[in-house]
Amino acid sequence: MALIFFKRNKPNTKKKIFVVGTGRSGTHLLARTLGSSPEIDAHIESSRFFHLMTNAAINKNMIVNSELIKLIKNYDIFLNKSHKNIVLDKTHPNLWLVEELNSVIKNCFFIGIKRNVYARVNSMLNHKGVLKWYEKLDLDKPNHFLGITKENKDYFANLPLESKCALRWKSHHDELMKLNKQYNNLIVIDYEDFYLDIHSVLKSVNNLIGEQLDFKTEKLNKDGDRKWEKHLSESQVNNIQKIIKP
Repeated sequence: MALIFFKRNKPNTKKKIFVVGTGRSGTHLLARTLGSSPEIDAHIESSRFFHLMTNAAINKNMIVNSELIKLIKNYDIFLNKSHKNIVLDKTHPNLWLVEELNSVIKNCFFIGIKRNVYARVNSMLNHKGVLKWYEKLDLDKPNHFLGITKENKDYFANLPLESKCALRWKSHHDELMKLNKQYNNLIVIDYEDFYLDIHSVLKSVNNLIGEQLDFKTEKLNKDGDRKWEKHLSESQVNNIQKIIKP
């Protein structure tokens, strides 16, 4: 009698780390730092899936759920091809897909990063790529990515640019804080701690993923996150304050 052997699928044990947040908040710095570990296979805005996932995150409400799940499964297949057991992906708009990613992808972790609103808005105002979104997307329709709501959609387009940027900051910040309360596999790091307490930052990452990894840290200008004080005008600061005040 011939013996027939069936190939058993190995359980997926790879750990997936998703760096989430918003543009100009430090997601690149965070991903580079974590990717410095030889144990981590880091994908930073990979051309294979960055634009696909970004588009899905921005237009989430217009995508059929089955198609979104199919995209995420293909995304997972791509990450599973890594030759390392820990895979990191920095597609920061995934902030808006945490629920879906968490439901489909096993053994995943999310690391968000928040940044002072004034520093972030100042950085946004000096980044053409970030500002291009105000040309690409409709400014009179609710959009979580830009911070456009039913309440402000009628006048959003006429707001000063710094006010638009502050609304985008607020939308992402609020979502990040909400998710931080909902998911045990998600932590939020403060950008300023890269200057003040980087060791605690890396310890919290290791605690999250259950590892003891070594990372290389970058030398940073301690005054870098205070540039806004010299660059933002009093009028711009006042406009930002109007957005973020309770």
